[in-house]
Amino acid sequence: MKIKEYLQELIKIKPSDELLLMAGFDEIPDYITKGYKLDPKLNDYLSTNLTGLIFELFRNYDPQYISFGDFVFYEKIKNKNGGYIFAGSSYSELAFVDVTSEVIEYDRDEWSVLNRCAVNTDSFLLALLPLLELYSLRLQDIIEVDDYAKNMEYLNKCTFFAGGDSYKRFFKNLIF
Repeated sequence: MKIKEYLQELIKIKPSDELLLMAGFDEIPDYITKGYKLDPKLNDYLSTNLTGLIFELFRNYDPQYISFGDFVFYEKIKNKNGGYIFAGSSYSELAFVDVTSEVIEYDRDEWSVLNRCAVNTDSFLLALLPLLELYSLRLQDIIEVDDYAKNMEYLNKCTFFAGGDSYKRFFKNLIF
């Protein structure tokens, strides 16, 4: 998948302003709008020749409003312990060594492995699409948070795109 296609998929699953207002929002928060419709970057801070969807995303767009569970994408990819970190939560960070290696959730303080997230960075970004779609549907009151059947359906989609059952636990924590 190319970056433009990925961004089009994000826009398709963006919550409807009308449904958000009907669901009880007084106004549409910027973080919701900007998390599904990314702004282009004004300058290229990545002076690297590294390729891959994730580098293209960070090189050309501002992904810092993409959030899922307690995680949020950073403003830029950072080097840490021989790898690249690109998102974090209050207790962990997501990292990879190169775009073909696994995405791993690490404990922020001890840098120990908490979860395996995806077979590679492209798979991780693809697995985020159904997760973000589920969050969008929940925000719009289309799917209830405790709808077990729908949660399982989306968990299976995320797991498939992430690369299989080895990555299910990470997405299960974000869905249930």
